[in-house]
Amino acid sequence: MSLTNLPLELIHRIFDYCDILTILSVRVTSKYLYLAANAFDRYDLDNNYASENTLSLITRFIRLQNFVSLNLSSGYVTDDSFTELMSHIDIRQLIRLRSLTLSNLSDVKLKQILSMVNSESLLSLSIQFDVKKYSGVFNILSSAITRLIALQRLHLNTVGYKEMQIAWPTNCSLKYAIIDTCTYNQYRVMIHSLPHLESVSIEDCTLNEYNGKTLLLSAPTLHPSLKSLTMAKSRLPAEYIQRLLSETPNLVNLTLISHKRQFDSLFDGAYWENFIQMKLPLLAKFEFFFESCLSKVECDYKGDYHYKEKDENYTHTSLSSLILPFRTPFWLDEKRWFVTCDFLIESADLRICTVPVIVVDKWQCYRCELSPFDDKPRITERLVNEAIGTSTDKVLTTLKFENCGINSIRIGYLADVLRHDKTITNLNLKNNTIGPKGIQYIAEALQQNKTLTTLNLQQNCIGTNGAPYICDILQHNTTLTRLNIGMSGIGVDKMIEIFNALQANTTLKAIDLYHCSIGRYGMDYLTNALQKNTTLTELNLTSNDIKVAAAEHLACLFRKTTYSKALSILNLYDNEINAIAAKHLADGLQHNKANCS
Repeated sequence: MSLTNLPLELIHRIFDYCDILTILSVRVTSKYLYLAANAFDRYDLDNNYASENTLSLITRFIRLQNFVSLNLSSGYVTDDSFTELMSHIDIRQLIRLRSLTLSNLSDVKLKQILSMVNSESLLSLSIQFDVKKYSGVFNILSSAITRLIALQRLHLNTVGYKEMQIAWPTNCSLKYAIIDTCTYNQYRVMIHSLPHLESVSIEDCTLNEYNGKTLLLSAPTLHPSLKSLTMAKSRLPAEYIQRLLSETPNLVNLTLISHKRQFDSLFDGAYWENFIQMKLPLLAKFEFFFESCLSKVECDYKGDYHYKEKDENYTHTSLSSLILPFRTPFWLDEKRWFVTCDFLIESADLRICTVPVIVVDKWQCYRCELSPFDDKPRITERLVNEAIGTSTDKVLTTLKFENCGINSIRIGYLADVLRHDKTITNLNLKNNTIGPKGIQYIAEALQQNKTLTTLNLQQNCIGTNGAPYICDILQHNTTLTRLNIGMSGIGVDKMIEIFNALQANTTLKAIDLYHCSIGRYGMDYLTNALQKNTTLTELNLTSNDIKVAAAEHLACLFRKTTYSKALSILNLYDNEINAIAAKHLADGLQHNKANCS
């Protein structure tokens, strides 16, 4: 079927998805399409994609009365060039214009164009400007809104961060407002000045400051007409968000997005349940995405972020305890709002949000996740907006977090996963700062974990306080076969406790003690432990101050009948082994039958 056989209305529907030049090229193919193009009265014109010659061509073949949408931007065009372009468009002839977008125009041009627009037809107005460059925009806009009696939708790229206000006319018919940036007070003035306003979308809302002090307007009367509110990048404290929402009790739709904020009441399901029941009884749709960087603390909400690492007194909040208040009958049965939460291990971002997720990850990374109906968290690389069970949700068996700056706060969430995980066999945490608290989390998790076989804890600031938890791992875990605790600052006295725990371990086959300062004193206890442990086959003693006396202890171990078949790999690199020490080891190895290398 050809276009000439289609009804006129259907052809016009197709034209709605075509640009002007495409329609002009189609009109010359047949008389029927020529007439269809002439009768089409819903043209959109964008001067960003039109040269002066193109505009001249367009306005020669299409009557200005048939344009319903116009996008004017000076962009990188000079004032003279823009004036020449505009000579082909008489704004006063756009009598059916419903949508107007103005970008980067000077105050003079903005005022001129807005004064000529048909006040009875324009429904939507979008103005993009630099508040620092164009100081007269607010006054121009106030005058224009007063004149544009049919205007229902307004989009401003900024109202600014300073205490400048738009004089909103009280008789304004505006129903929808989209504002990229505004202050707390500017938002409140807007919603209480526009009696017909039903929907507001704000990209960023921040507090007002004057000489370092926050200025807040007195609490106005309630604004019952607002039904929908979106705050896409809110940096306001929880108490201010609560104030704003309390002033719009008839909200039906609410969307809140906030990144890198302090861990506050916004993450508390019980808080929201009580607040919604008391202040927002008509709320039917609630979408949110809250993110807190737990390894850092935010000092202000102006747009300037100052962080510092938390100390070891941090109390771990598990994903299970976080999501539990969002699983009451209010959330699951009455409202049918389902909530998920996750923790990004490498960035230490804790996130809680409704599903389907309204914020999409831009990159894949390891995260601990607790979906709405799961009892136990899982670890995944799948993007947060992708469904569980997709091809991207692969089974993970090896996790590698070398040099990732992982501290005890981050490791706590990974440990929660390890408690019940049944797929991860290899965990590499080399060169991080998990410290004693982090080792405690891992030790507690490995008391339940029955899958992990290889654990690398080298260079993790375990210290003397973390050594008892290494002992716990050796005494209680029955799955681990390879363990690396090298360069962890444990000290020889605490290493002796670890050696004592190693005596009773029957599953470990390889242990890496690189740079643990064992020396002669510690070697006496290590060889005593190895004499009783007959399962260890690999031992790394690199850089452990092993000299003649320590080497003699090892040689004695090799001579023991009970140990003659155990050790097969021994690494003594970077030790002060002289000829005498070497002779002791050689004599001892003659008795070893495990083909030790």
